[in-house]
Amino acid sequence: MTLGEIKAALCTGQYSSFNLHWNADSATNYETVATMFDGREDYYAEDRFVGGAAEKALCAETNSIWTAHWYPKTPVGFHVLHASTYEKLHAALQAECVEKAGSNLGSSLPK
Repeated sequence: MTLGEIKAALCTGQYSSFNLHWNADSATNYETVATMFDGREDYYAEDRFVGGAAEKALCAETNSIWTAHWYPKTPVGFHVLHASTYEKLHAALQAECVEKAGSNLGSSLPK
């Protein structure tokens, strides 16, 4: 799936949004990924990482964090996924689309 197809599948509301970024929260504040995690346990909780605690540790070790953050229908209530590489994040987003398609009859997801 292309990134555009993923966005279309995950964001179905008139006021939905989708953001993809790399090191945006750390580098813009002159921090490493590891120091950025301090005090932000909610947004960077282990269950928000593609591979859980091991992936979070890898992000800190490699100083690389890719984030997909989206509001599926409105600007209220978001989803977020983090990974150390774009490839891992992209694969997880595709899996999220497949899971969503399975729970929504008549989905318009590409086959």
